[in-house]
Amino acid sequence: MSGRLQRVLFSLVLLAAPVAMATVTPGTADAAPPKKDPLADALGGQIFFLDMAPPQQVGGPGWFQAHKITKKDENSDKKWPLHTMVFLKKPLDAPKLDLMVYKIDKKGNVDFVQKIEQFPNSDNRSYYFMITLRKEPPYEPNLKYQIKATVPGGGAVAEGTIELNGKEEKVGGGGDMDFTKGMDLGKPEKIEKPTGPFDAEAAKEALKKVIYEDCRTAGSKGGDGKIQLTFASKDGKVLRAEFPKENPPPYSDATQTCIVRRFEKAKTKPFTGGDKTISYKVNL
Repeated sequence: MSGRLQRVLFSLVLLAAPVAMATVTPGTADAAPPKKDPLADALGGQIFFLDMAPPQQVGGPGWFQAHKITKKDENSDKKWPLHTMVFLKKPLDAPKLDLMVYKIDKKGNVDFVQKIEQFPNSDNRSYYFMITLRKEPPYEPNLKYQIKATVPGGGAVAEGTIELNGKEEKVGGGGDMDFTKGMDLGKPEKIEKPTGPFDAEAAKEALKKVIYEDCRTAGSKGGDGKIQLTFASKDGKVLRAEFPKENPPPYSDATQTCIVRRFEKAKTKPFTGGDKTISYKVNL
């Protein structure tokens, strides 16, 4: 996510696993989790945002359809508390579930925001999460957020999108504020000047922060690959990212394109001399 865009902090405030979300009849809340999850069978692959937390027992998928929301107004603390229900396509075959959060602006541009790691303590395929989004300046109202639930080493097993409505608030300084970019166009961007040669270790540390694991599609093979990155000396940004044609990775074209776009946003410290090309190992 670009440094010029707003920072959105996500905090998980509740993980309620033994709420018998897969239970559809009374009197079985304390029973062992069933091998089949009727709710996930009906709603698998979806993430629902609800107007309230679900009860311990529900009558079926209709309850979630009735309480599903697509928009959420901010509260007085400039926060969006979200009741989130995740229905997996298949049983969780890993001890960890990653929630990948993306921001979609008014122009349809998608930016990765953050990865939230969760460790569900239930064998079912239906999980309830209470997630709180907090708005920080510069404010960006009326944005859509997409959350994908992924299993490490695999693709998305559930996803959902919600629009967050906020108020356009005035920011001091009188600059020309473009709320779709979250930056004050009235102030020039501070440019860092090169102070030394290319720092390979600093570049690798920056590349480690690039999230690309969710780029893997169902039809893409896993394994190791090497991506070539060319950094611009004047500002440290990636000028070009590509997989070498003579030694391509075992990924699908869609997966390769997704990974390349993620690394194109990487940045290291500006450096003296000419532009620098390095090879970096990726793994899915």
